[in-house]
Amino acid sequence: MNNQNLKLTIVVCVAAVALQLASLTVPVAAFGMFNMAVRPLVFAVLAAAVLAFMGRDARPIPNAYNFNLMAFVAVVLLGGTLLSFAFIFGAADNAIAPSWSVMSNNLWNFGSVVLLGEYIRYKLIKSANPRTRMGIAVTLTLALAFTHMGGGRAFVDGIITVDAVFVWIFAPLVISVATSYFAVRGGLLSAVLVGFAYNMVGYLTPLLPYVTPLVYSLMISGAMFVSVIICHLVTNEKSRDARIREKRLARYAPKPVFGYVLTGTIITVIFAFFLGSFTMYPVVVLTGSMEPTLARGSLAFIEKIPPEEVFEMVGEGYVIHFTNPYGTEFIHRVVGHWYNHHGERHYITQGDAGEAEDPFPVPQRDVLGIARASLPFFGYPYIFFQAIQSSFN
Repeated sequence: MNNQNLKLTIVVCVAAVALQLASLTVPVAAFGMFNMAVRPLVFAVLAAAVLAFMGRDARPIPNAYNFNLMAFVAVVLLGGTLLSFAFIFGAADNAIAPSWSVMSNNLWNFGSVVLLGEYIRYKLIKSANPRTRMGIAVTLTLALAFTHMGGGRAFVDGIITVDAVFVWIFAPLVISVATSYFAVRGGLLSAVLVGFAYNMVGYLTPLLPYVTPLVYSLMISGAMFVSVIICHLVTNEKSRDARIREKRLARYAPKPVFGYVLTGTIITVIFAFFLGSFTMYPVVVLTGSMEPTLARGSLAFIEKIPPEEVFEMVGEGYVIHFTNPYGTEFIHRVVGHWYNHHGERHYITQGDAGEAEDPFPVPQRDVLGIARASLPFFGYPYIFFQAIQSSFN
């Protein structure tokens, strides 16, 4: 049975990879028929072969109920994540699922492949012996993840972007890894619930949060990752008992004073940095006016400049942090300057995403600093809490 299991795994993986590669060469006119007939048919044949050779397994699955419950929690977490992001950023029509007829089509074209694939994954993993189970699980994880990686034609054409990598590679891989985790430790229902919900949410949801594809893929992957962590902590009774014993022992262990001092110092430095006590301070980018240089939700690092040094340090092309006459802070690029009758320089600014210059000149005394670097997405927690606060106000 073990050799048969290994051979079936190789056949399934080769067939799944070959099917996905074949989709790259199918003419555009025949692509819809390929998804509607060929893909579901091949996976149906593979599932029938697995069932015929592996047979039915009536052995009880330990903790099956707990894992089914955790799979349901993972689906609820996914729905809550979508609703939260839609509440913060607004919702937009899903171009992949614009109508009920298209969603029904997607349910057959892609949903049937997901369901059959999860059944194959579960049967082959559960039928393997402990020595080969991990290898089979890893192989199936990669093969089935590749099956759900869309946008292959764009990669063939050389269109490779950060969004494409995260949406078409990273997210399917994270979902496949998590589904294999549920298949290894839980029952068929838990693997099917998680795999179907996370793979099909983009094909069956008519409305999605109004975010970039990159943020959407990170949102889905993050919800999946958190679900696995929660499942592991809840179902791992041995680890939980060990943690309780460690906490009890820690009460009587000598306290490392150096560790506390170091931790307190690090926390103090971080707070001082965010409060602007150093020459470099962070600013959250709240709008998309500077895209693609500074995307909304980025954390920009600004070098603080004294007013008397602005004249020498700031020139055209610099991205500056400044305040307007009403006290509102902006981060825009300098596109020109002029002098008033006192010889004071005034900067003309403009956002990279716009075509019009800002309506107010920026005196050099209102320039706070120069943007030197940025980290994408690190400002979203601030935007999240700001949106919650404004909703209550």
